[in-house]
Amino acid sequence: MIRYYFTLALIALVLTGCQKPTMPAKESALNDRQVIALNGKIALTVEHPDIVHYFQSSFLCDDSNRMNHQDFCGDVSTLIERIYFETVMISPNQKVIGFAIGSSELEPDTAVGIYQMESEQSPLTFLTPYYLGNQFIGFSPSGTYFAYQADCFEGYCGLYVRQSDTLATRDTINSAEYADERTKKVVFSRWISDTEIEYWLGEQLNTFDFSER
Repeated sequence: MIRYYFTLALIALVLTGCQKPTMPAKESALNDRQVIALNGKIALTVEHPDIVHYFQSSFLCDDSNRMNHQDFCGDVSTLIERIYFETVMISPNQKVIGFAIGSSELEPDTAVGIYQMESEQSPLTFLTPYYLGNQFIGFSPSGTYFAYQADCFEGYCGLYVRQSDTLATRDTINSAEYADERTKKVVFSRWISDTEIEYWLGEQLNTFDFSER
């Protein structure tokens, strides 16, 4: 009987030793600031080809600056390691993501972009160059529109409102077209309704309704 149990134990030991070891699941090298998750699933990461291409095509990597950013511009892995989402906003219907993206290569400059998750053509669109002062502000109550800040010069920025589906510009305050004439800073305050915003222009609080435009 002792020999019987000894034999069973020996067989079990041999079978255990022949089993293929279980490899741990490979973890993503991206950190929380490089991934946008929605409903428990990854919606967008800094590894997206359009994001990588954007930075490779930015002024950071043009002929006059490339030598100063050789690692960033010449190696995709290094580029990905150094970019992150500064701001992330998700539309109320959870179909569009607005974001500002930055890089440790040059801070605090950012770029503003929009990601239309249900678009069949080009879901990711950058709305600004990589520059100081760009900021994604947020979506209107229904998500039909969104606002962002861009075209900053000497501390004065433009405030833009666009449609979330077509990206058509709905209206602009402190437009870059008149950058040389801007004397007051515009600061977004809040959405009053889906087509009306409140904002500061210098020390004056204003409202603007673009429903009839």
